[in-house]
Amino acid sequence: HGLVLTKLGRRREAMQAYRRGLEVSAEDLDLVACEADLLDQEGEVEAAYERVASFVERGVDHPGLGIVLANVCRHVGRCEEAVAYLERQRSRGDLQPEIRAEVCFALGKLYDRAGRYDEAFATFREANGLMRLRFDEEAHAADIDGLIEIFTPGFLERAPRAKVETDLPLFVIGLPRSGTSLVEQIVASHPQAAGAGEIGDIGHFVERLVGRRGGRGGYPECFRHLTARELDAMAQEYVDHLRRLAPGAVRVTDKMLQNYQHLGLIALLFPRARVIHIRRDPRDNALSIYFQQFLGNLSFSGDLRQIGVYYRHYRRLMDHWRQVLALPVLELDYEALVAEPERWIREIVAFAGLPWDERCLAFHETRRTVATLSYDQVRQPIYTSSVGRWRHYERHLEPLYQGLGERLA
Repeated sequence: HGLVLTKLGRRREAMQAYRRGLEVSAEDLDLVACEADLLDQEGEVEAAYERVASFVERGVDHPGLGIVLANVCRHVGRCEEAVAYLERQRSRGDLQPEIRAEVCFALGKLYDRAGRYDEAFATFREANGLMRLRFDEEAHAADIDGLIEIFTPGFLERAPRAKVETDLPLFVIGLPRSGTSLVEQIVASHPQAAGAGEIGDIGHFVERLVGRRGGRGGYPECFRHLTARELDAMAQEYVDHLRRLAPGAVRVTDKMLQNYQHLGLIALLFPRARVIHIRRDPRDNALSIYFQQFLGNLSFSGDLRQIGVYYRHYRRLMDHWRQVLALPVLELDYEALVAEPERWIREIVAFAGLPWDERCLAFHETRRTVATLSYDQVRQPIYTSSVGRWRHYERHLEPLYQGLGERLA
């Protein structure tokens, strides 16, 4: 129950659920690990460490405790202890593959931080091998081909538009681990704006369109049959949802990762919507994806060549949108943002149509729920250590270059 509440962003209720469970069973290690993980996500790293430390010191074996320890150890100077504890979990023969993978992802990050790059890469490779993800490259390429074929200048000229006049939504798009959470945190630090995180509405609209005619045409053919009435209903539903999430906000961000594929539909739903597209060096971006455990919904994430293939199609589609859509898009490079934060944060705020506010520069002080893997990063000032990180792993990048179809200078 607590896990479901955490996923919904209802963290206070989740904490209450865990603590009620612990009143009944104080030594339930799953509950202890969940409570400590939630404390970490809330920024209470010392409390999270204290919660697991007594069990770790007593030699109690539990992978969840080790993962919390790995997440907080650098804040409390206990990373060697975390490495030893996780290596012990890794060598156990009784762990389920997905739990063992979680242990390896956490351990890989500790090796990476310690500068033990070959050990880190071997550990991440083991982790991804345990995930057994399946990415259908041909089906994905066909989807991108279909979108490019349908959303031509001629189609966009003829297609109906929703009549819901609004510039409330601000779409933040990019690949996973490209900096979308950072951009959202900057905007959400403005008193007139709010960050809705990754909301699935646009994807649900697409599913509805595919299913509405008994699947006739399927995806992306369904876009050929759009009616003004359908667009109006979807646009109104989406705006109502944003207003419920953030009453009174002038601008609300949606950073759902798959929205880059749906920009054509977004342009028909919200002709006045703004889009911030954040890009990152594909080598750094790919490694950051490879080093994270994505549960099921990113089937390309466990193989560097497939990440390269996915990146190539993403870039191809974004190039197409740039040519055919009239939406205002701010193109932003992650490397430029971290090199000159004030310049680009001012640019972001101006593009969002908001008056300047100093709080956007101090975005790391904004307290809000961040329900993505980047929750720890957005609590820190901007740092440049993730730029050029690929150089530590250059000897392992050949499969990525094969997927990208090019070598990068």
